[in-house]
Amino acid sequence: MVRRIAGGLVALLWVAIARGADVDFERQIVPILVRHCAACHNSSDPAGGLDLLSADTALAGGESGSPAIVPGDAQQSNLLERIRAHEMPPEGKADPVSDEDVSRLEKWIQAGAHWPAGRVLTSLEFTTDARAG
Repeated sequence: MVRRIAGGLVALLWVAIARGADVDFERQIVPILVRHCAACHNSSDPAGGLDLLSADTALAGGESGSPAIVPGDAQQSNLLERIRAHEMPPEGKADPVSDEDVSRLEKWIQAGAHWPAGRVLTSLEFTTDARAG
């Protein structure tokens, strides 16, 4: 009986890890995307043809031809590559992404980049230095 319960708990743990349960999209990923990306990569005027405000457009990528986010494969995700190379965000457009936030993005992408269905971000979700109030 104890073995069966332990085996079930281990299976649940693996499912939680696979779904990225330890990365909270709303509390950890949305703030990164909004604060560092949304001002330029939005639906009204997507820099480089890349809109990072919805799952469909973020997964499609932009003019580079490479997907910004490849669920389950952080190494192939152009978003992380450009952030790590300090190409994004460009100097003066937003603060650099912290190592901790880069790690969160990597973990989220590696775990499948879960983005709730129908969830569209807006650049005004958080108060920033670029906006009064």
